[in-house]
This record gives sequence, C-alpha cells and structure tokens, in this order.
Amino acid sequence: METSLQHFRKSFIDDFPDAQEADTFFFMLLKAYAELTKAKFFAEPDRELSEEIVQRFNAAKVRLLQHEPIQYVLGYEWFYGRKFYVNPHVLIPRPETEELVDWIVEEYQNRDNLKVIDLCTGSGCIAISLALSLKGTVSAVDISAEALAVAEKNAQFLDAATNFFLADVLGTDLPKDSFDVIVSNPPYVREAEKDEMQANVLDYEPHLALFVTNDDPLLFYRRILEYAQKSLKPEGSLYFEINQYLEKPMHELALEYNFYGLNTRTDFRGNVRMLKLTRT
Repeated sequence: METSLQHFRKSFIDDFPDAQEADTFFFMLLKAYAELTKAKFFAEPDRELSEEIVQRFNAAKVRLLQHEPIQYVLGYEWFYGRKFYVNPHVLIPRPETEELVDWIVEEYQNRDNLKVIDLCTGSGCIAISLALSLKGTVSAVDISAEALAVAEKNAQFLDAATNFFLADVLGTDLPKDSFDVIVSNPPYVREAEKDEMQANVLDYEPHLALFVTNDDPLLFYRRILEYAQKSLKPEGSLYFEINQYLEKPMHELALEYNFYGLNTRTDFRGNVRMLKLTRT
C-alpha cells in the first residue's frame, strides 16, 4: 500500500460516507499519532508514514466507522484550553460547558478563599478548570467510581488541587460544608429526546450521565436545590447547565426553593443553556 501522506489521506477518506468529516478525523489523528500539523502535511505531501502509524490509523478507522466518537478514539478532548483525558465512563466535554465555566470565572476571579463544589463532575472538566482559574478550594462529586478515576487522572495531569468525593447526588451523603459556588451539569436529557441524538452519543457516551425519565426530568435539579438550601452561603451562587426545553419549569422550580436573581445565558448555538440562581 502507498503510505505517502497524500495517498494515505485519500485512501483513509474514501472509506467514509462524509469526506469532510473524515478529513477532519485524518488531520486530528495525524497530529496525535505522527505529531504532524496540517501545515506540515502540505509542506511534505510525499513523506512516508511508518508501518506502526499506518496500523494505528487503520485501527482508529474501524472504530470511527462504527460511529465511536473521535475523542474516545484519541483518548482526550480539549476543554477551556487544556487537554482532558476521556473514556466511555465520562461524557465528552462540550463547548457549551466551557461557557458555563467562563461565566463563573468572570464573576469570581477577583475573589479570594472561595469554596466551590461541582456536582456530577464526570471527567472533572468543570471542577478542574475552576480550580485552575479561581482562588480557593474546589470539590467535586460523582456517583461513578470509574468517572472519578478519570477526573482524578485529569487533576493529577493538570496539577489541579481538587477534592473528589464518591457520592450519589440523589442521596444524603454529599459533603457537608458552606460553599460560595455550587455548579452542576447533571443528567437532563429526557428519554423522549433520544430520537434527536446522534448514534455516536447514544451508542457510546454513558447514559447514566445523560438521561432522565420523561415524567421527572428535573429530578437532579430538585435535589441539588435542596442541598443548596443548606450548603450555599448567603448570597452564594448556584450555576446549572440546563435542558433548553425546560427553561420555564426550571425557573418555577427555583422559585419554589426560594432562589432569586434568576439569570440565563444562551450558548453559542443560541439555545438557553445556562442558569444562575442566588440564594435568599
């Protein structure tokens, strides 16, 4: 087989139904496996790939053709300017969640001695990004020991001082403390919305971190609001990533729990995705 860069690129792309997406995959893999940028590719199109790299590409191609997310194939995703390890035990960090982190940093970066907790932390991308951007202590909770292992690996890799706790957000064993900020990106996709989702999400990302029942889609938010009533300092802030279709019910629920100053922000797609609440 011809293994020059230009010929291998063509043979790689030809097996995919979407050539543009395949080309994106090719250059992501090229950077990860051969440490070659797109600029380097075009500067040396006749450069030969080693047999080892060709084998890695072919193994990746098999997984990608089965709709496995490229992030799981690579083993990482970039979030808030940093590389985070990921595997199928954690959700792949999304750009929308970066905007949630940015909102918190924007409002708290000049404060000292903060206490922050991230509930349903997954890969730890929110908690670790805040630990590296704010002055204070950051804790993080998840029900999955496998997810926490990923989060702890990320914290160690990024040298982020973060306290991790294995606990069920719906249970009663959450950390007992007073926090300036509580943040959560909990499961919020209703079972009825599965038909709107792509196969690479449905077949590979952890359903435990994604879905809630149709009859009680605000289950996690209700529990977190109960927790915040006892664990959020006066004038402290509660930040959520929310389901765009449930903005109104979320507002109503927040008022039931005596939270005011309800502010929402849209994500880069124009969907209402972030909610900030302040305790009375």
